[in-house]
Amino acid sequence: MIVMTLAMVLILIVAGNLFQLLNLGRYFEAPYPSETTSLSLVDNGIRWDNPIMFQEASYNKSEFYWKYTSDWTLSGPVAVDHEQVQLSSGSSATVIRTVARAADLSYWVNLTICDSTGDGIPGDGDYIIFTGPPLQSDTVYTVALAYLGGTGGGTACSEYSYAIHDGKFYSWWSDTARTAPPWWY
Repeated sequence: MIVMTLAMVLILIVAGNLFQLLNLGRYFEAPYPSETTSLSLVDNGIRWDNPIMFQEASYNKSEFYWKYTSDWTLSGPVAVDHEQVQLSSGSSATVIRTVARAADLSYWVNLTICDSTGDGIPGDGDYIIFTGPPLQSDTVYTVALAYLGGTGGGTACSEYSYAIHDGKFYSWWSDTARTAPPWWY
């Protein structure tokens, strides 16, 4: 009985050392960083809750950036002036803004902007949904928002990257889109 117990202990020690020596633990690590962010996966896209909460921000003075692959990058205003009027109506408002489409019309790229209070200023309860090409597994996407036009020309910018792996959503804070000059100019 003692010999069998010692043999089992020896087998466990050898197996543990081999596991560590061969670095087999990497198979159990997450394939992408995972942090608590304002992003979530929704049926047809990515939802960004409470975007750019900045005291002076407005949707029509904010820019978006969305990178799908190295060949597919979109940027532009979050809302134009007439959409800002709708978002500033004083009651909950939603605007769907088409920013691009596939050449074969297989999909449209939209921003759905929801202002829960109708004040026209991004804040608690507000969100933007980015919808477009079908999301692909193991592709890293980057999405960013920048508010331009603060007092003295100041800006506020927030950026996240995200990916889907085996049906699980990963998102993390990133700083990949900033270049010289920044993407919003």
